[in-house]
Amino acid sequence: MDLVTVEIENFRGYKDKVSIPITDITTFIGRNDAGKSTILEALEIFFNNKTVVADNDDFCVHSEDDFFSISCEFSNLPKEIIVDENVSTTLEEEYLLNKNGKLTITKKYSKTKSKPKEDVFIYAYHPSTEKVNDLLSLTNSKLKGRAKDLEVTPENLSVNKVIREAIWNNCPDLKFKEQLIPLNGDDTKKIYAKINNYLPVFTLFQSDRTSNDGDSEITEPMQLAVKEALKEVEKELTEIKKSVEKHALDAANKTLQKLAEMDSSLASKLLPEFKSEPKFDSLFKLTIRDENVPINKRGSGVRRLILLNFFRAQAEERISQNKKSSIIYAFEEPETSQYPSNQKMLINSLLELSKAENTQVIITTHTPDIGGIVPKESLRFVIQEHSRKVVKHSDPHVYTQIVDTLGLLPESVERDCKGIIFVEGVEDIKFITHISNELSKSNYIPKNISDAKIMIIPMGGCDSLKFWIQSDLANKYGIPYFVFLDSDKGTAEELKQSKRKNDLESEGIIVCLTRKREIENYIHPSLLPDGIVLNDLDDAKKILGSAFNIRKNKALSTFIDDMTAEMIREVEEYEEEKIKRHEFTDFFNEIYDVIGH
Repeated sequence: MDLVTVEIENFRGYKDKVSIPITDITTFIGRNDAGKSTILEALEIFFNNKTVVADNDDFCVHSEDDFFSISCEFSNLPKEIIVDENVSTTLEEEYLLNKNGKLTITKKYSKTKSKPKEDVFIYAYHPSTEKVNDLLSLTNSKLKGRAKDLEVTPENLSVNKVIREAIWNNCPDLKFKEQLIPLNGDDTKKIYAKINNYLPVFTLFQSDRTSNDGDSEITEPMQLAVKEALKEVEKELTEIKKSVEKHALDAANKTLQKLAEMDSSLASKLLPEFKSEPKFDSLFKLTIRDENVPINKRGSGVRRLILLNFFRAQAEERISQNKKSSIIYAFEEPETSQYPSNQKMLINSLLELSKAENTQVIITTHTPDIGGIVPKESLRFVIQEHSRKVVKHSDPHVYTQIVDTLGLLPESVERDCKGIIFVEGVEDIKFITHISNELSKSNYIPKNISDAKIMIIPMGGCDSLKFWIQSDLANKYGIPYFVFLDSDKGTAEELKQSKRKNDLESEGIIVCLTRKREIENYIHPSLLPDGIVLNDLDDAKKILGSAFNIRKNKALSTFIDDMTAEMIREVEEYEEEKIKRHEFTDFFNEIYDVIGH
């Protein structure tokens, strides 16, 4: 499942209901105490109620209501689900979806003397006609009685789903309306337990934890690995659980049979049942030690460095293995306790992670380095307006407010600048600079980039806030700009990159979208040792990084300086309508046509 929206009401500083869209990566920006962490902690309470536990201080002090609520809306739902017995059904067939065909779960917390009492609901477009609006809450015996009262004859009276379906199909007017369906009864709790198995794993990494022997900055990532592993073998665990339950219930029923021989009235009142679902994750404890010194005894920077590399490893694994279990990583201020270079590595890992299937990333930040390179559509601006906390997004005025809040400034443009090429990262600068130098030396293009007075500026991506303010500056000064992008062919990003190219070209901007997966795929074969062959769609960074024991983002730097003009011409050549073309040479010549060289 994917989290689409979170909605909170009467929770801490959020008195009024606030609905917040969540995407593959979501970035909360705001001043101190604006309410960014509150949203992440609300999600932690909703999914786990563990790292942050709901308590009576969570009720909004400005509200007269004695409850707070947290609702989550999900898409990418399971195709089938078992809500009772062992019979498959769907959320749609049980009328458990909202009008938009999504699943909305609401958790309402009522004030009590000790701690808030949790009640769970599904907000669904559900039948409201009397006697057919409460079928999910009825036991098998009560469903049989209801069917008899309504003169409905189901095909199989032992299967609840079949009885519900027969009753609903027999009703002339179900009177659908969106309503809260309570899941707090003995039987409906079991329904939620089944649905809960499909919810994403949610993990929160906070920025201000104290260090103790059970420091969850380290234990949580490792336990997260355990949780994910358990999700991957969920079918096998279900079979184990069924087998254990069967054998245990057999023993319990035999005990009751013997008891009936001695006291039949007592035996008839007893019913064997399991009090709760087994928690397999509590059986496995995993941590990391350094020569028998617990990692939590090391500095906060070291602990965060381990987190950084945990996310880097997760990014690689989830992208390469296309994992099916859903997961949400929530990270408060990833910049905390890290040097700027590590901050960039961490945010790049999180951005990569968010591109993986069934993976979402939520962060808060104060730094322009991070706020500037994440997709601007991911930005959520948390502020207080007229004594109300609000969350704004997807609006140029909001982007301007975020730029001011972060102190994000465009890079200065040289006075004699004739044009700008926007690229994604530093390696792109090396690539473009080198191939323009070599191609100009051999007269394939009139000048190199430097002599042509063209700047190259890394943006992180043309959907970033940094690109938005930098391109706006270029437009104000009448400086033509161009865009160079990896196509990411063969990955989940391919369609997005193609759309970005089309959108930019519709604005009259010249774009070079690589015909191969990324710039590393253009390294000439003669520079590689025997046994290493790079195809157009290979993950060249990973292959070269592994083969030469170098960091992936240094793969290009290792080879690019040895590429001659003829090598470049060979790897850039392609055929279009039986005409030989050269993608980078053509890109440079198009640029020079615009700027007048």
